[in-house]
Amino acid sequence: LSREELELLARLGTKVRKTARRDIPYI
Repeated sequence: LSREELELLARLGTKVRKTARRDIPYI
């Protein structure tokens, strides 16, 4: 993955953790 993709995944990851911690397990 490129830097841009990693940054995007990181941002999405933080959003996911905040919005649905219980529903979506950490990868």
